[in-house]
Amino acid sequence: MKPFSVLGWVVAVGLLAAMAYAIVKGPATLWSPSVWGILALLLAYALSVGATGSLNPLAIGAGEDGKLSLSKSQALFWTYIVLYAFAAIYARDAQLCAAPGGCPASAVANANGASSDIGANALIPVGFPNSVLLLLGFSVTSLVAAAGITRSQLAAGQIRKHTRRPGEKQDLSPRWLILSDDEQVDLTRFQVVLWTLAAAGAFVSDAQIMLGRATFIPSLPDVGPALVLLMGVGQAAYVGGKLVVTPKARVFRVGPVHGPVGTTVTVSGSGFGATQGDSSALLLDGVPVPAGNITSWSDSAIVFTVPNAQPGGAAWPAPPASTTVQVTVALGSAETAPVPFTVP
Repeated sequence: MKPFSVLGWVVAVGLLAAMAYAIVKGPATLWSPSVWGILALLLAYALSVGATGSLNPLAIGAGEDGKLSLSKSQALFWTYIVLYAFAAIYARDAQLCAAPGGCPASAVANANGASSDIGANALIPVGFPNSVLLLLGFSVTSLVAAAGITRSQLAAGQIRKHTRRPGEKQDLSPRWLILSDDEQVDLTRFQVVLWTLAAAGAFVSDAQIMLGRATFIPSLPDVGPALVLLMGVGQAAYVGGKLVVTPKARVFRVGPVHGPVGTTVTVSGSGFGATQGDSSALLLDGVPVPAGNITSWSDSAIVFTVPNAQPGGAAWPAPPASTTVQVTVALGSAETAPVPFTVP
């Protein structure tokens, strides 16, 4: 187990013990509602460190390629935001109802603002407005849909994604929230991030205002239909964009079109990139050509030598037999149309 994982579990247990002690002592005497909300976030963070072994709070939002995933990060973000508000409002509810004399009708109101006498030492269940449920549903649905589309396209060979090797560090830079796999700014991602921040800011601000009111309403804030609609449109555009795979690179020709092991082959085309990046590869029958066999890489040409073995690892057939493989170039999630090359 990673050292930070042990630290995370120890801190999580300590926070749970401290919170249990505070509950036993009485929530009306220890800590403000906002402190309870922050403690809930710290507990979630400690559990994240224990599970991932990373001190970065975004580590649990990384995809299989080690980069920050927008759909995972958004689901994680809304989970944290709603968790804070729920813990704070529930703590305020408990403080009012644990006070001497219970919950006075003048201090507690229902979601419509009408006074509600709930009796001594009784708690009103914290309400979840439909807008909050929709936002949580949007983020989780987007996560499941995006993962399903990506896995389907990987299985069908429509896209390629970098697979993180054991021990390889994650790239948790927030820039991946708005960049596509080919490192270009994606407008749909940018829109989703902006409306998420706007909705979260309004939600937390409303929660703090509700906690400071003289008459307490035991309910999470209502985000509002306009922001919910904008969030839904952004999520739909993001998921829909994953269904469209358009290769930006093109292969015009391969020369020569046949040759034995060791033959120098030039793949001519456009859009390959000035240099080979982490998300780009030259493929033979879908298998990357070994780095040692690629002699040069430019935006319009890739030069390589025919490897000693076929893509599957078997030896090439001896003349006069021959085998034809398909040459493609993968850039991020897209792959060019195949061009045949025959060995020997």
